[in-house]
Amino acid sequence: MAAELRGIFWILALATLVALARWTAPHPLESTPEAPTSQTVTLQETEARVAAGEAVLIDARDEKAYLAGHIPGSINLPVDEFENTIDLLLGYADELQPLILYCNGPHCDMAERLGQLIQTLGYEGFTIYAGGWEEYSKVRQKAPLPKTSSTGLSWEAGIWLALLSLLGGIWLVGRLKPGLGVQPRAKALVGRRLVSYFWGGLVAVVFLYAAWGKLWDPGAFTELTGKYELLPEILLKPFGYALPALEAVVGLCLLAGLWWRPALLVSALLYGMFIGAISWALWWELRIDCGCFSGRTSEVGMALLLRDLFFLVVCLFFYRWGSPPSPSSS
Repeated sequence: MAAELRGIFWILALATLVALARWTAPHPLESTPEAPTSQTVTLQETEARVAAGEAVLIDARDEKAYLAGHIPGSINLPVDEFENTIDLLLGYADELQPLILYCNGPHCDMAERLGQLIQTLGYEGFTIYAGGWEEYSKVRQKAPLPKTSSTGLSWEAGIWLALLSLLGGIWLVGRLKPGLGVQPRAKALVGRRLVSYFWGGLVAVVFLYAAWGKLWDPGAFTELTGKYELLPEILLKPFGYALPALEAVVGLCLLAGLWWRPALLVSALLYGMFIGAISWALWWELRIDCGCFSGRTSEVGMALLLRDLFFLVVCLFFYRWGSPPSPSSS
């Protein structure tokens, strides 16, 4: 136990150094703020103009995000599929209909990018609703939740539930009496260093992928964290730097086999925190981006809750029964 506590101490110490280094480093995405290159409109102006037929509302997000929830009356023209939708856009331009573009919210650049592409066609008749889906869904509390399936679970949630059930089944097999002959085999399977390293490496890759974008743009992650309404404002910025730093250090430790068990324990605590935050958002029906991965929009929902629950069980499972990649890494 003393060795594990020492490992946790060093993991936290390294994470603190990374967070401080990032805090003092130049911020390429924050040091030179640029004024919006396009005119913006408010939610009230957007609704009024669309209702009066004075503008066409364009959702610049991908189809999956659009189907999960969008502003009524909007048309989905994903910016990443601009070449496929250019004819439709030109059709609106030919009809001299002003366009209002939107995406997820203030930290989403898809609407701005779509506007820049439209400008290359020589069309200037557009504005941007900067509040986007985040503001609309928060202000319009009576807006229906996006439908997923008849069971109330999305297919992603079903996959994570199945994986969680499979892992639970393996645990139950390992708890059977030795006389049945299955417990030794189950423990031997889990105890193989290759299996343990594979699952630890999977957790590591997830953490490193999540930490990369947050460390690159900690300001955007801090903004997303504030939407959970869990932390006082004075703690948002330190948390926005500390969490991705800790994710990065834990991921590297798991991948390198260094302080392997302490890193799994810290991972379990992190996933427990994520589960608590998502549960809070679901309880209060907050329609927000989870902030899990930079560059990917994932609205909080049951699929994310089950995903984090799955990884929580994985971390605890291999912390208890797994074998470190090397004897010194425990």
